[in-house]
Amino acid sequence: MPHAQKQLQVLALSKKTQDLVALEHKYTAGGFKPMPAFFVEGKGAKLWDVDGKEYIDFIAMFSAVNTGHCNPKILAAVTEQMNKITLVNLATHNAGWGPLAERLCKRFGYDKVISATSGSEATDTAVKIARKWGIMKKGIPTSEMLIFGVGDSFHGLTSGVWTQDHVEAWSRRIKLFQDSAYVIPTSR
Repeated sequence: MPHAQKQLQVLALSKKTQDLVALEHKYTAGGFKPMPAFFVEGKGAKLWDVDGKEYIDFIAMFSAVNTGHCNPKILAAVTEQMNKITLVNLATHNAGWGPLAERLCKRFGYDKVISATSGSEATDTAVKIARKWGIMKKGIPTSEMLIFGVGDSFHGLTSGVWTQDHVEAWSRRIKLFQDSAYVIPTSR
């Protein structure tokens, strides 16, 4: 069916969902506009909202749960680790990080790897690394630096990648890095 002939189906919101949307709008700063569903349970690729309605998670929560929600092997490993220590942050060292970094480098042929706490942080770090490489290795002046992102995509919520998301709210209100960031439109 041609794009122009597609019909959008509107999701009917229950009273409970409408109340939760209103509560979020009243007390949160917003920024990213999610679909109006409030999930309370997930197993594998299935999700259930506050009304018990079942959904299929086709985006795997932006691939953060690409092995499925509540994967038993992952839950067991996380529980085992959490029973040992809750968190080792960047102020100290994690005894497992060096061996994992070595495995990743050897497996994929990298010299070094970097850890990140989110996809937003990883994307922002990739932009910083690319900019540094362009400046230091290619001698590109910062005034001529260009960063491209793909339109209709989510690249994260950190300031270095806001302008890559092609989200109207960001581009109108926040002009941070706008002078060097361009979005490549998609053909949807």
